[in-house]
Amino acid sequence: MRILYDGWPVAHAPLSPAATHLRELLAATPAEVQPLLALPAPASETLPTGVQFIQATARDRGDWEQNRLQALAAEHDAAAIHTTARAASLLGRVPTLVSPGEYFDAAAGRGRMAAAQAHGGLARAHLLWPSDLPAPTHSGALLPLPPFATEVAGSLPANTPEEFVLYHGSGEPQVLLRLLKAWTWAAGSTGELYPLVVAGLDRQQTQWLQEQLPIFDLQEFVHSVQASPAELHALLRGCTAFIHPEPPPAWGSSLRQALAYSKAIVGVQEPLSEAMAGPAGYLVTANDTRALGAAIITVVVEEGVRATLEQQATQKSASWNADAFRKALEQIYTVMAGANT
Repeated sequence: MRILYDGWPVAHAPLSPAATHLRELLAATPAEVQPLLALPAPASETLPTGVQFIQATARDRGDWEQNRLQALAAEHDAAAIHTTARAASLLGRVPTLVSPGEYFDAAAGRGRMAAAQAHGGLARAHLLWPSDLPAPTHSGALLPLPPFATEVAGSLPANTPEEFVLYHGSGEPQVLLRLLKAWTWAAGSTGELYPLVVAGLDRQQTQWLQEQLPIFDLQEFVHSVQASPAELHALLRGCTAFIHPEPPPAWGSSLRQALAYSKAIVGVQEPLSEAMAGPAGYLVTANDTRALGAAIITVVVEEGVRATLEQQATQKSASWNADAFRKALEQIYTVMAGANT
């Protein structure tokens, strides 16, 4: 059977959770599936062998999601479209599987009309959801899958500090502002020995961050790092602690990746973070930046606290199994193919 995968994130946002989970899906593709990867632009990375690439163009992301993917799926006789975006075609005939890897508040390059159509299409889509997270409200089919995370070999980006605290998230201004305010409390105690590394920002986000650092007098304690997907894994593997002051996406989140690398988590008290991190997370009230700063200090300075959180992360992720995910995914694909015959 053929499944058409939406390659938009690896082409336009290669460090996003959506791109991370797309790579996981391609690596976990069942043997019976011929994976077709639709790309709106060339991808600057090597993707798994056995994937057939389909290069196509679109006017914008809305056209890509609402029209182009549907046309490509029909042209190549795909049983379904599988996307890691929080989007589906509103009127398309080819069924869509959605494994959401996008942040809830991120615009993700869609205009107002495209966002409305994408949201409307979700009601008709099959939503694939990690079984360890609280189920969202969804009017269509909700299909639970076992959670998992993949480990990838890679080297640290050049000039990465020997010890560091890592943030990799949406990069939205309100989240970065919350992070910087918290870091003003932590930097005096930990910033010199354990600077904050911010990874994966786009050009606009990086510029915004650089403009904010002098305001908070944090130029010496915050490093913005550009990384490849493999280098991001190296950063996650090498960090002293991982900071995530926002709700994570369901799939592909660096929060889940950090847990797989047995890292202590500092985050916020909200349902997805609480379910994903569990006792491996030092979680505080979302808008209390002073408490967030204190949590960072505690996890970095108190080795016993950090060791306990790391042990909990190891236990939390021990049951995650890529083979179980692949088998569950194969069953879903088989049902989709049978429905289309």
